[in-house]
Amino acid sequence: MVLAPVPLLALAQFVLLVPLLTLITGCYSFTGSNLPGHIKSLGVPTFENSTLEPGVEQEATSTITDQFISDGRLRIASPSASDARLIGKLSGYENKVNNYDGDQPRDYIVVVTLSVQMRDQVKNQDLWREDKMVATAVYDPGEGETEEEARATALQTLASDIVGRTLEQW
Repeated sequence: MVLAPVPLLALAQFVLLVPLLTLITGCYSFTGSNLPGHIKSLGVPTFENSTLEPGVEQEATSTITDQFISDGRLRIASPSASDARLIGKLSGYENKVNNYDGDQPRDYIVVVTLSVQMRDQVKNQDLWREDKMVATAVYDPGEGETEEEARATALQTLASDIVGRTLEQW
């Protein structure tokens, strides 16, 4: 019995494709953390505030700490007793008109800028540093939205980015 060339070609493709797919899917793995194994706890001292917006440093610190607590992979500890420390400084806060309808403001944008440093306190070295993290949120007072809600949204975005940068390995 003689096999036709088309089935042989299909068989050859299958034989080559299966190991390739196995190799590709076998290479992907998620380790769950970007941190060295000895880091189990994190201290988050109150961020420094070099903006003119009072209290934003407390809100930023709380939002970021809460995001780490929700994630659950690091235990929150006092900064002096933790394996790692997250040091932050709010360097910019703006609340400005985003769009106009004619000569009237339609909506506004809150822009929050901060610098962050993740420090390994066991080995006394930086794990990562970002000098300018920026998040924005738009709000429309005509729709009942407030600057405070937009600020909270921008800070939540920054918190998610910081937790991701700290813990996710891709």
